[in-house]
Amino acid sequence: MKYRIVCFFVNKEMNKDILNDIPYIPYHDLAIIFKIAFDVRKDQVATSLIRNDHLIMWGITLKDIAAVAMQNTEQLFPIVFRPMDDIIKQITGEEIEVNDMMYVLTNQQWLNGAITMLYSNCLKNVGNLLKENFYLIPSSIHEMIVVRESGVEGIEYLNAMIREVNASEVNPEEVLADRAYYYDRKTETVSDC
Repeated sequence: MKYRIVCFFVNKEMNKDILNDIPYIPYHDLAIIFKIAFDVRKDQVATSLIRNDHLIMWGITLKDIAAVAMQNTEQLFPIVFRPMDDIIKQITGEEIEVNDMMYVLTNQQWLNGAITMLYSNCLKNVGNLLKENFYLIPSSIHEMIVVRESGVEGIEYLNAMIREVNASEVNPEEVLADRAYYYDRKTETVSDC
Protein backbone atom coordinates (compact mmCIF):
# COMPACT_ATOMS: atom_id res chain seq x y z
CA MET A 1 0.00 0.00 0.00
CA LYS A 2 2.93 2.35 0.65
CA TYR A 3 3.58 2.55 -3.10
CA ARG A 4 0.00 3.60 -3.80
CA ILE A 5 -0.14 6.68 -1.55
CA VAL A 6 -0.41 9.79 -3.74
CA CYS A 7 -1.17 13.47 -3.31
CA PHE A 8 -3.36 16.04 -5.03
CA PHE A 9 -4.36 19.70 -4.65
CA VAL A 10 -7.72 20.99 -3.45
CA ASN A 11 -8.94 24.50 -2.65
CA LYS A 12 -8.29 24.99 1.07
CA GLU A 13 -11.21 27.31 1.83
CA MET A 14 -13.81 25.38 -0.15
CA ASN A 15 -12.76 22.12 1.57
CA LYS A 16 -12.23 23.40 5.11
CA ASP A 17 -14.81 21.03 6.63
CA ILE A 18 -13.23 17.86 5.24
CA LEU A 19 -9.73 19.14 6.02
CA ASN A 20 -10.57 18.82 9.74
CA ASP A 21 -10.62 15.02 9.31
CA ILE A 22 -7.75 14.44 6.90
CA PRO A 23 -4.00 15.01 6.88
CA TYR A 24 -2.99 17.87 4.60
CA ILE A 25 -0.23 20.36 3.93
CA PRO A 26 -1.15 24.00 3.25
CA TYR A 27 0.33 25.46 0.07
CA HIS A 28 -0.61 29.08 -0.52
CA ASP A 29 -4.46 29.01 -0.64
CA LEU A 30 -4.45 25.32 -1.58
CA ALA A 31 -4.17 22.11 0.41
CA ILE A 32 -2.15 19.05 -0.53
CA ILE A 33 -4.25 16.03 0.36
CA PHE A 34 -3.42 12.34 0.30
CA LYS A 35 -5.16 9.35 -1.23
CA ILE A 36 -4.55 5.70 -1.93
CA ALA A 37 -4.58 4.98 -5.67
CA PHE A 38 -6.05 1.53 -6.18
CA ASP A 39 -6.35 1.57 -9.93
CA VAL A 40 -4.48 3.93 -12.23
CA ARG A 41 -5.39 3.84 -15.90
CA LYS A 42 -4.89 6.22 -18.79
CA ASP A 43 -8.27 7.94 -18.40
CA GLN A 44 -9.46 7.06 -14.91
CA VAL A 45 -8.17 6.60 -11.40
CA ALA A 46 -9.79 4.85 -8.44
CA THR A 47 -8.71 6.42 -5.14
CA SER A 48 -9.66 6.52 -1.50
CA LEU A 49 -9.08 9.53 0.74
CA ILE A 50 -6.62 9.06 3.60
CA ARG A 51 -8.00 10.27 6.93
CA ASN A 52 -6.30 11.21 10.21
CA ASP A 53 -7.50 7.89 11.67
CA HIS A 54 -5.47 6.05 9.03
CA LEU A 55 -2.24 7.74 10.14
CA ILE A 56 -2.89 6.68 13.73
CA MET A 57 -3.80 3.14 12.69
CA TRP A 58 -0.69 2.84 10.48
CA GLY A 59 1.59 4.50 13.04
CA ILE A 60 2.95 7.10 10.62
CA THR A 61 3.20 10.88 10.57
CA LEU A 62 2.16 13.52 8.07
CA LYS A 63 5.84 14.02 7.24
CA ASP A 64 6.20 10.28 6.48
CA ILE A 65 3.18 10.19 4.21
CA ALA A 66 4.09 13.41 2.40
CA ALA A 67 7.54 12.19 1.38
CA VAL A 68 6.32 8.88 -0.04
CA ALA A 69 3.22 10.44 -1.64
CA MET A 70 5.09 12.95 -3.79
CA GLN A 71 7.51 10.30 -5.01
CA ASN A 72 4.65 7.92 -5.85
CA THR A 73 2.60 10.65 -7.52
CA GLU A 74 5.48 11.53 -9.84
CA GLN A 75 5.87 7.86 -10.82
CA LEU A 76 2.19 6.94 -11.20
CA PHE A 77 1.10 10.22 -12.83
CA PRO A 78 3.87 11.30 -15.25
CA ILE A 79 3.98 14.95 -16.20
CA VAL A 80 2.62 16.44 -19.42
CA PHE A 81 3.69 19.92 -20.55
CA ARG A 82 2.32 20.93 -23.94
CA PRO A 83 1.62 24.14 -25.84
CA MET A 84 -2.00 25.28 -25.56
CA ASP A 85 -2.44 25.36 -29.34
CA ASP A 86 -1.58 21.61 -29.47
CA ILE A 87 -4.27 20.91 -26.89
CA ILE A 88 -6.88 22.99 -28.71
CA LYS A 89 -6.06 21.25 -31.98
CA GLN A 90 -6.35 17.84 -30.31
CA ILE A 91 -9.77 18.70 -28.84
CA THR A 92 -11.32 20.64 -31.72
CA GLY A 93 -9.30 19.56 -34.73
CA GLU A 94 -8.79 23.26 -35.52
CA GLU A 95 -5.48 25.10 -35.76
CA ILE A 96 -5.40 28.04 -33.35
CA GLU A 97 -2.20 29.99 -32.72
CA VAL A 98 -1.55 31.15 -29.18
CA ASN A 99 1.88 32.51 -30.15
CA ASP A 100 3.87 30.20 -27.87
CA MET A 101 2.60 32.09 -24.80
CA MET A 102 0.38 29.48 -23.10
CA TYR A 103 1.03 25.89 -22.06
CA VAL A 104 -0.82 23.17 -20.18
CA LEU A 105 0.83 21.50 -17.19
CA THR A 106 -0.88 18.29 -16.04
CA ASN A 107 -0.32 14.53 -15.89
CA GLN A 108 -0.79 11.79 -18.48
CA GLN A 109 -4.19 10.89 -17.05
CA TRP A 110 -5.40 14.53 -17.15
CA LEU A 111 -6.87 13.89 -13.69
CA ASN A 112 -5.83 15.86 -10.60
CA GLY A 113 -2.82 17.08 -12.56
CA ALA A 114 -2.39 20.53 -11.01
CA ILE A 115 -0.10 18.94 -8.40
CA THR A 116 2.51 18.40 -11.14
CA MET A 117 3.75 21.92 -10.46
CA LEU A 118 5.34 20.52 -7.28
CA TYR A 119 7.16 17.67 -9.02
CA SER A 120 10.95 17.72 -8.62
CA ASN A 121 12.43 20.58 -10.65
CA CYS A 122 9.23 20.96 -12.68
CA LEU A 123 8.90 24.74 -12.42
CA LYS A 124 12.64 25.25 -12.75
CA ASN A 125 12.62 23.20 -15.95
CA VAL A 126 9.62 25.11 -17.30
CA GLY A 127 11.39 28.41 -16.56
CA ASN A 128 14.53 27.19 -18.31
CA LEU A 129 12.49 26.12 -21.33
CA LEU A 130 10.59 29.43 -21.52
CA LYS A 131 13.67 31.48 -20.61
CA GLU A 132 11.55 33.86 -18.55
CA ASN A 133 9.38 34.09 -15.44
CA PHE A 134 5.81 32.90 -15.79
CA TYR A 135 2.34 32.79 -14.30
CA LEU A 136 0.49 29.66 -13.25
CA ILE A 137 -3.26 29.82 -13.81
CA PRO A 138 -5.12 27.28 -11.67
CA SER A 139 -7.47 26.13 -14.42
CA SER A 140 -8.88 23.38 -12.18
CA ILE A 141 -7.67 20.58 -9.93
CA HIS A 142 -6.76 18.83 -13.17
CA GLU A 143 -4.26 21.25 -14.69
CA MET A 144 -2.34 24.49 -14.49
CA ILE A 145 -2.07 26.84 -17.43
CA VAL A 146 1.41 28.30 -17.76
CA VAL A 147 1.59 31.79 -19.28
CA ARG A 148 4.83 33.56 -20.08
CA GLU A 149 5.29 36.77 -18.11
CA SER A 150 5.67 38.64 -21.40
CA GLY A 151 2.21 37.36 -22.42
CA VAL A 152 0.34 38.97 -19.50
CA GLU A 153 -0.74 42.59 -19.78
CA GLY A 154 -2.12 42.98 -16.27
CA ILE A 155 -2.45 40.73 -13.26
CA GLU A 156 -5.82 42.28 -12.29
CA TYR A 157 -7.25 41.25 -15.65
CA LEU A 158 -5.76 37.77 -15.32
CA ASN A 159 -7.24 37.22 -11.84
CA ALA A 160 -10.64 38.57 -12.96
CA MET A 161 -10.62 36.13 -15.87
CA ILE A 162 -9.81 33.24 -13.50
CA ARG A 163 -12.72 34.18 -11.20
CA GLU A 164 -15.12 34.50 -14.14
CA VAL A 165 -14.15 31.13 -15.64
CA ASN A 166 -14.36 29.43 -12.23
CA ALA A 167 -17.85 30.84 -11.67
CA SER A 168 -19.22 29.93 -15.09
CA GLU A 169 -17.24 27.00 -16.51
CA VAL A 170 -15.62 24.93 -13.76
CA ASN A 171 -17.49 22.44 -11.57
CA PRO A 172 -17.40 23.80 -8.00
CA GLU A 173 -15.63 20.68 -6.66
CA GLU A 174 -12.91 21.15 -9.29
CA VAL A 175 -12.18 24.85 -8.62
CA LEU A 176 -8.63 25.22 -7.42
CA ALA A 177 -8.06 28.94 -6.81
CA ASP A 178 -9.39 32.35 -7.82
CA ARG A 179 -6.02 33.91 -8.53
CA ALA A 180 -2.83 33.21 -10.41
CA TYR A 181 0.58 32.34 -9.02
CA TYR A 182 3.89 33.78 -10.19
CA TYR A 183 7.11 31.81 -10.63
CA ASP A 184 10.38 33.72 -10.34
CA ARG A 185 13.26 31.92 -12.05
CA LYS A 186 15.98 33.74 -10.12
CA THR A 187 14.64 32.89 -6.66
CA GLU A 188 12.91 29.67 -7.77
CA THR A 189 9.84 30.64 -5.76
CA VAL A 190 6.08 30.72 -6.28
CA SER A 191 4.11 33.69 -5.00
CA ASP A 192 0.44 34.69 -4.96
CA CYS A 193 -0.78 37.29 -7.42
